Amino acid sequence: MRYLFRGRSHCEKGHGPCSGFTLLELLLVLFIAGIAISIVAVSVTRVYEKTVFKEEIKRLYTSLRQARDMAVLQRAVFAFSVDAGGGSYRLEKDGEAYGSPNVMPPDVRIKGDRIMFFPKGNSTGGSIEIDGPHERKYLIEVEAVTGRAKVRRL
Repeated sequence: MRYLFRGRSHCEKGHGPCSGFTLLELLLVLFIAGIAISIVAVSVTRVYEKTVFKEEIKRLYTSLRQARDMAVLQRAVFAFSVDAGGGSYRLEKDGEAYGSPNVMPPDVRIKGDRIMFFPKGNSTGGSIEIDGPHERKYLIEVEAVTGRAKVRRL
């Protein structure tokens, strides 16, 4: 503190190395940190989109399994149908709506057959194609004899 009052700093008197950073060093560190943050932000966004897409595939697969199980348990015909625009799907019981339609996120589209599940566990068979962000595509195939669904990536 005594140097502060005399008007000369510790560095100017030649008593050891000066501590601190130059403006150029601080700007360089901020620039590198900004680049790192932007890379992380892009990575996190892609991971989030991928996670949401996979959750939608699981939800759709679960709905198909639910339709089959409900057909067996309630001894009724259940159907799984995709709307014409590819933005939602629904279950039907004996030709009437069963529950509310399941709406897909805006960047996910589905197309496929109307699949009916019968009380014995069998079905009409068919496939559902799911298109997601970044050219991700999956196919869910339902076997006619067993009514079981399988998911595979295209």
